[in-house]
Amino acid sequence: MAAKKFHRTGNPLNMATLPTVPKALGAVHIKTKDAASLTLADRRLFNTLLAHAYEEILDDKDHIIQLSKIRALSPDDHESNDRIKDSARRLNAVQVEFDVLRSDGRKGWGCTSLITELFLEDGDGLLRYRFASRLRPLLVDPAIHSRVQLAVTYQFTSKYSLILYEMLQRHADRSSAKWEWRVEIAELRDLLCVGDKMPDFKDLRRRAIEPALEEINKYANFEVDVIEDRLPGARGRIKAVVFTIRKKAKEVAVAVAKTETVIVRTNTQKATGFLTSELFDSRNKWATEAARRGAKLPPASTAAENIHKWVAIVADDICRENHL
Repeated sequence: MAAKKFHRTGNPLNMATLPTVPKALGAVHIKTKDAASLTLADRRLFNTLLAHAYEEILDDKDHIIQLSKIRALSPDDHESNDRIKDSARRLNAVQVEFDVLRSDGRKGWGCTSLITELFLEDGDGLLRYRFASRLRPLLVDPAIHSRVQLAVTYQFTSKYSLILYEMLQRHADRSSAKWEWRVEIAELRDLLCVGDKMPDFKDLRRRAIEPALEEINKYANFEVDVIEDRLPGARGRIKAVVFTIRKKAKEVAVAVAKTETVIVRTNTQKATGFLTSELFDSRNKWATEAARRGAKLPPASTAAENIHKWVAIVADDICRENHL
């Protein structure tokens, strides 16, 4: 069965475990004609929905996620359901082009919306969604992918940081300690979705590339430098750039991820802390309510170490009822 080929994601939305999601190269190199069509929040939401559905993505079914889980990931403490819905609408409405490079070497091109169906019922806090049928197998081809660390992507403040990180991560995943990626300026502009913005390369480097590399070097498990590749001559035109990628020592990368990754104290965290100190009756009450709303309870669901596995779906109500 196809699912046996998947790179297991474990608990992909638990930032404390530093989860990663294998993002197929065709999905990493998404292109849009409108540079402003997909924001940083939109791209992060797509990664989150992809991670949540990854191991069942080939199934013809609705994927279901609690909005509270999505809100819990954001470092923006003004995140709201309305903002999530706005991003979801754009993922559904925007037509994106993507290059396909299969594991057997065949190339292709496609055009579709990233998310084809969305449904949110008032009161239950659950987002139901599907991926386009033709897009599904492209999203899970395990041979050519970039291993995206969600906790890192939620620290970026620019969509250029996220796009460049995803492209560079594929090279950083190689076994070599150091790697280079050379890319033509026209292709880089296309991949960064800058459109007509920053036509002068100096502006592109100053306003997009350098700020992105500063954030990547701070949060990612690798470091990167960039040099310009010019045509011959003293005033040769820049035709390409070369990114030099170096892996951080493993212990350094883990330390950076754990100390630099800011996880906002959300209602989910507040509710978890509250229930941990509550008696069994209170824990059982909320576990029963979570199950009624569709949460899959683990064995010994009321044990302190298991509360985080189901509390998100009822966290807002717990905080409201107990004035947390």
